Amino acid sequence: MEGVVDVSGVPVDLGALAKDVAVVVAGVREEDLGRGTPCPEYDVRALLGHLHGLCEAFADAAGKRFGAGTEVDPSAALPRLPEGWRESLPVR
Repeated sequence: MEGVVDVSGVPVDLGALAKDVAVVVAGVREEDLGRGTPCPEYDVRALLGHLHGLCEAFADAAGKRFGAGTEVDPSAALPRLPEGWRESLPVR
């Protein structure tokens, strides 16, 4: 089944999760970007940048394109939220 991965025996439907992300992203206003999140070290902008970077890394790994996007040090600075994130994040 496309969009479903098996993680430790538990199927995860990434397609459904992607739709949920698209709904959340559509509701983010410019004034929300500096607000806090349940992750105290991330504001909304940082969390969206992190999510954008993860989507890019997962896509690269799935396409067997290993390099800068897939070899990020977990303690490295978060990726910057790129221009056009409202359009690009929901389709990643």
